[in-house]
Amino acid sequence: AWLALAAAALPLRAAAEPLLDVRLGLPLASPATLHVECDSSGGFSCASPTSETSGDNAAAFAVGFDLLWRLSEHLRLGPGVMIVPGATFEPEDGDAIELGTELPLLLVIEPLLPLSPQSTLFVHLQGGPLLLLPSGDHQEELQRRQDDCDALKEQLPDVSCEVNALALGWSVGAGAGASYALDQVNLRAELLLNYQALQLVHQRIDASSPSFSGAQLNRQRVTGARLWLLVGMEFDL
Repeated sequence: AWLALAAAALPLRAAAEPLLDVRLGLPLASPATLHVECDSSGGFSCASPTSETSGDNAAAFAVGFDLLWRLSEHLRLGPGVMIVPGATFEPEDGDAIELGTELPLLLVIEPLLPLSPQSTLFVHLQGGPLLLLPSGDHQEELQRRQDDCDALKEQLPDVSCEVNALALGWSVGAGAGASYALDQVNLRAELLLNYQALQLVHQRIDASSPSFSGAQLNRQRVTGARLWLLVGMEFDL
């Protein structure tokens, strides 16, 4: 009886073994929009109106890592990350704005369609929160906003002024591709369309005193899509 139970459990155990997916991505297109928004009340006024600037959310490449479990012959899922260093917003007119390194923390789902023992078609679905590690122009902008807050607090002791330390957002994507099994690894290639929204700046100012009162909210965010060509390898762990 024990031998029968062990034999029955072997296929399930094999299906549940994890797979490490390592991918290199090259962007084919990356249209995006930079939104600059300001709302004020009381004694505060916005220095510039709300605006939208079209451009590209450019990146040289991306590196992705997925840890996937085979739940069945036709489905696997698990956590993933797709690191995009040197993300830059390039407006249609004007200077490029270096943003930093994008770090989305993803849930990955891959429905599978085996064609043969070696070949498999798959759909790749991913989504999750997006974190930006600021650098370059964006880091300087956050520091400038913080300096403005410090100067304002010296002038108005009763004022509250806060600037976000991290840029947060979300990312979703869908794609399709194929894999081919070799002796020790599987080769894979896919096209992935990814959409994301990222809040770059969130500065809130509040003042409430007998001599001065008001509020102001300054926000900058970038939204857009990227079309990726991804190639990589899959390893059984």
